[in-house]
Amino acid sequence: MLIWDYLAELARGGTTVIITTHYIDETKQAHKIGLLRDGQLLDEDSPDEILRRYDCDTLEDAFLKMAMRQHEITHRRRSTLTSSPDVIPESSIVNDNRYPSREDFSVVTSSTDVLTTKEKEYTKNMSRGRYKAVFIKSIQQFSRHPGGLIFSVLFPIIQVVAFFLAIGHDPRDLHLAIVNDEAASSPMGMNICSYGNVTFVRQREDETCEQYMLSCWFLEEMEKRKLFPTTYNSTAEAKRAVTKRELYAALYFPRNFSDALAMRVTDGDADDDVVDDSTISVWIDMSDHQISNFVKMQLLKAYKNFARRSMRACGKNEELVQQPVKFEDPIYGSMDTEVVAYMAPGVMVTIVYFLAAIITSTLMISDRLEGVWERSAVAGVRPREMLEVHILLQSFVILLQTAEMMVVAFAGYRLPARGSLWACGALLFLQGLGGMCYGFLLSVLCSSYTLSFFIATGSFYPMILLCGIIWPIEGMPDALRIFSYGLPFTIPAKSLRDLMEKGSSITNPDVYTGFLISIAWIVGALILCFVRLKYRKT
Repeated sequence: MLIWDYLAELARGGTTVIITTHYIDETKQAHKIGLLRDGQLLDEDSPDEILRRYDCDTLEDAFLKMAMRQHEITHRRRSTLTSSPDVIPESSIVNDNRYPSREDFSVVTSSTDVLTTKEKEYTKNMSRGRYKAVFIKSIQQFSRHPGGLIFSVLFPIIQVVAFFLAIGHDPRDLHLAIVNDEAASSPMGMNICSYGNVTFVRQREDETCEQYMLSCWFLEEMEKRKLFPTTYNSTAEAKRAVTKRELYAALYFPRNFSDALAMRVTDGDADDDVVDDSTISVWIDMSDHQISNFVKMQLLKAYKNFARRSMRACGKNEELVQQPVKFEDPIYGSMDTEVVAYMAPGVMVTIVYFLAAIITSTLMISDRLEGVWERSAVAGVRPREMLEVHILLQSFVILLQTAEMMVVAFAGYRLPARGSLWACGALLFLQGLGGMCYGFLLSVLCSSYTLSFFIATGSFYPMILLCGIIWPIEGMPDALRIFSYGLPFTIPAKSLRDLMEKGSSITNPDVYTGFLISIAWIVGALILCFVRLKYRKT
């Protein structure tokens, strides 16, 4: 009784429960029963209605009456078929000359065409019915797992937004230790630079410059670059703070920094003491590669602006203190392009590829483990029809994911889009189809979710590391570089970058090669799937 109560509770919750049994009386508590004999449905209704209709006390008696009636009908049909040939004498069949000419056969031919046409229409309608049934089943499968559907829709947005928020931006709140002996020797002490405009530059009659507290100007330029100074009394204390990871670097300004720098610029031949006194010493914590390189770059930019400001105040040409190399306007991109613009194409390609692979492999393995494929095959659904419906639905999901990422990237975060957006979308969609086919391959090769996740994760990181998203492939050994060109991300990511940054046409070899690589991976994955399925059957 407990099992019936549980099944009744499931039915009240909207779940249809189907039970097959040969113990007829067990079905009295069901809402509706169907009685089968020799593959024929004898009757279908509620147990009470069947008992009333056949005027019986038990379902066994009702089933007996149904069986006897079925037997009588079958016997009557057989008797009719057996007696009907006697109506026409055998001689009349053998010596029948009703068709003396060839033209009379046209009637027979036309009737065959009608039957063939009807059979084709029936087969076509049956195929449509199977497609419709599989499609409804797949839609219901999605609707019964709203969490998975929400994950498929929102996860690309979450990943792209997380990438743009976390990657490629300049570090902030970087504090550096400052030991300023020039300020310490002044009457106001170490905090002289905090009092305002204490720096001055005055040109003498002999066209030399008198400079005072230029180190304060340099500290101002540092703060403009988001490098905040923390004052220390000695270099030992400053280095100790860097060692404790409290600060990222330590700077030292000599006592005669301003005067020595003026002499170094004025005199073409300065001695070593002047050079040393006009040099800013820097000790950086190089354990963090990204931040240390950022600090070095910002210090060089700060010094460049500081030197130009000093020369301008002294009435001299600002270009005299600059490097004799001038970077003109770039051919592609801008001078201040962030790393996020370089990484975004590869990240978008990998997101749509592996998300489609994981979703596809999960759904396919789930259908196989739950017996959906076997039950559908028993019901007459062909594997090709199930596969085509799955490809159709998954393609719609991939198209939605592609549109989401493009809206977030190009409309939300203003990524450059100098080429065709349709070409960008087509390339991302092809990558999604490639991921879907890779998911098919995983579902064919793997017998469980765990194994498919292991293979997907194990292949994800090598592809990411070798496709040039994190580090340029020009830094790889030659053999590894050749191997990376064949990966599904390397060339397509570069093609997408050329579409976005350079505005290249799809007829450009650097662009259409990415499309060809994507199509090749799709075809290759499908071929491996068919080979594996054929090998499994044999």
